[in-house]
Amino acid sequence: MAREKLQLTLEAAHERQQYLLGGGIVGIDARRDIVERAQAKMVYTPRRWLEWNVTFGKERRQSNHDIFAYDDWTASAGIKVNF
Repeated sequence: MAREKLQLTLEAAHERQQYLLGGGIVGIDARRDIVERAQAKMVYTPRRWLEWNVTFGKERRQSNHDIFAYDDWTASAGIKVNF
């Protein structure tokens, strides 16, 4: 039975988030955020019982309240052994 040894997955998302709290308080605007995400994952399976994976990602949150805004990079690696 043939088996794919290398798998690549790409994901992207764009979200608009609106928060209700704070909008009713004088002088405080309701919070509005835009979140953008992208991720790439590579999985290598040299044997049926062994799997290596590497993931890289980027996430950006823009907010009308600066304290909640950020720009992050993430990376992870793993090995999975099936018994």
